Amino acid sequence: MIFYFSGTGNSRHIAQHIARLTSDHIQDICSATLTPTEDACIGLIFPVHAWHAPIIYQQFIEQKLRNLVRHASPYIYMIATCGDDIGRTEELTTRLLNSIGLQLSAAFSLIMPDSYIGLPGFDVNTDAVEQRKVSAALALLPEIAADINAHRNVRRTKPGPFPRTKSHLLRPLFYKYFAGPRLFSTTDACIGCKRCANICPTKNITFKDKRPHWSNECTNCLACYHICPRHCIVFGKFSKGKGQYRLLLDK
Repeated sequence: MIFYFSGTGNSRHIAQHIARLTSDHIQDICSATLTPTEDACIGLIFPVHAWHAPIIYQQFIEQKLRNLVRHASPYIYMIATCGDDIGRTEELTTRLLNSIGLQLSAAFSLIMPDSYIGLPGFDVNTDAVEQRKVSAALALLPEIAADINAHRNVRRTKPGPFPRTKSHLLRPLFYKYFAGPRLFSTTDACIGCKRCANICPTKNITFKDKRPHWSNECTNCLACYHICPRHCIVFGKFSKGKGQYRLLLDK
């Protein structure tokens, strides 16, 4: 069984391909009904948010995964999708699993198109770069699937430079100052189409007076920002003039 979380579609796309290559099934961790499994192979697929798994995925591991995994000693692998590198995501995920009595057997990271636009210097890729990144990632999947099918204990991740600084120092600062529902607003161009509410993986967006309002279940995945047909959702002070990522968003 593969348990995945995806905001803008990158991790969902990878989960779907890995499921086909390993003859497995996928479950969205945001689903209202998650099915326990006796499978001996468990996949954890998620995007990297600020050099670790998204908070919602951490909570899933801590609070739900042990009750869903019925095999006594499963082979567990993680695939982390990222725009560049993953910091200490592998080590931190290992700790989470160990805290509930499970072990990480294999770890992979895949570079996918950038979707974060909330800080200076961060923007989406050009269409050509997006296509190139996705093609390169998909080309790696048969080898990753072969490792999974053989239950190999392998580590193929890209921590990047200064992984401890990123995951342990910069990450808390990021969540304190550059994340959360308080950063979202809309311009007068909003037409109340509700596409943002429909795409939100946690159903965090409600409408009042024909305008979206963000509650506290926000994962900062930015799917709402990227899906807006009028490009009228604002995220903090630095999203103005940034692009939108739609290649895999609603597929």
